[in-house]
Amino acid sequence: MVIAPPPVETRKASAGVRPSESLRPERDSARRLRVTMVSPHDPFPAHTGAAVRTVALARGLRRAGFDVRFEVVGEVAGMRIEDGFRVHASPTPPAWRNPIGVLEEWNPPELLSRLGAEPPDIAVVSDSRAGPSALLLGALGVRVVVDLPAVVEDLTRVRRAGTERLVEIKTIERLIAREPEGVVASSELDRDVFVRRHAAHRGRVVVFPNPASSPPVEVPQALGDAVVWLGPATSHVNRAALRRLQDSIVPLLKVLKPGTPVILAGKGVTPFGRGLGVEVIEEVEDLDAFFARARCLVVPVTCGSGSRVKVVDALARGVPVVGTPHGLAGHQDLDGYGMLWADSDRQVVDRILDLLDEYDLALELGAAGASAYRERRQNGNLMAPVIDLMERARRAWIDPRQKLEILRASVPGKWPQRVEDVKSFLERRPRRLGRWMG
Repeated sequence: MVIAPPPVETRKASAGVRPSESLRPERDSARRLRVTMVSPHDPFPAHTGAAVRTVALARGLRRAGFDVRFEVVGEVAGMRIEDGFRVHASPTPPAWRNPIGVLEEWNPPELLSRLGAEPPDIAVVSDSRAGPSALLLGALGVRVVVDLPAVVEDLTRVRRAGTERLVEIKTIERLIAREPEGVVASSELDRDVFVRRHAAHRGRVVVFPNPASSPPVEVPQALGDAVVWLGPATSHVNRAALRRLQDSIVPLLKVLKPGTPVILAGKGVTPFGRGLGVEVIEEVEDLDAFFARARCLVVPVTCGSGSRVKVVDALARGVPVVGTPHGLAGHQDLDGYGMLWADSDRQVVDRILDLLDEYDLALELGAAGASAYRERRQNGNLMAPVIDLMERARRAWIDPRQKLEILRASVPGKWPQRVEDVKSFLERRPRRLGRWMG
């Protein structure tokens, strides 16, 4: 997600004046921002945390008085944007595949031209794969904000994904080391894990919880009878949970309560439903209709970090959730309202059976979850620290186009053509640029 300012008049640098002073533009009083999310996912599901959090952040900025133009650049699947926000859902040019086209080649003037006539104001990084782009934008004077959920998971999980992933993780760690303006976490859990690794950012991490992908509905008068899973099989976290459902949870549930309807929904889940006698839905077009069929959502996740949007999507609709500590992580403020915690496969099945056998209990639990969600996650005060963070980043803004000209004149040699060359390129910068480069 990239946030850009309106066109502004800037003063030319003069001899004897530090660049950080001479190039700081006179910002107008109208707080106009362009918000752009560059998705590294293909496609980008509507119910992922980064998608719904971006929409919520944009709406919150608008309510705070910013004139926000919100665009999604990428292959966007099933994302409904309202209130005047626009979505560009056409396939992306190849140059945007590794966001903004900088993993293979870095050409700063071309980079800025891709971002439009108005240079970016704030770069918000919500995935480790966007790290190289953010590093380069930071070098051009863009203030960087890190959006943590995917990043924390990449930094803390067992690193078994191969050399390429390790390079990406190191890149995002370098980004964090470059003193970003601030960090947005989706939960207290993400914040605490991050601060343990990067103590220097203590006090600079704000929490903006994942919201539901649509506004909460009134508590339903009835629940369905199906046990449902929602989530694509595109991540190792979801695949591990789906294998657990396939190998043990669903077979045991079918033995103890034959005829129980089970629905597995999400892109790529079909192989995990074969031979189980379950319904498989590859794409959920209407979340309200989907959850209307549910007695409970099951989230038997065993790894990963961050809060899951599927949990708040269910709670906001009055559907109780059965999940593991990992599956319900990040929702401690809702513990005891709409959620039943379990660990082993048998415990998960027992909790599901409780909700199937005791309809009134399920309805009461779902109502408590919906009420708690409306009370605790609809609070406008959650935006306050994020607004403050964006304001601080905005005040520190310097026009990257002018910084480019200074770099071009001050740093000998060609522009680096590989991400690996960026560090040495920055180390050759004139000392007089100082922290202004950071």
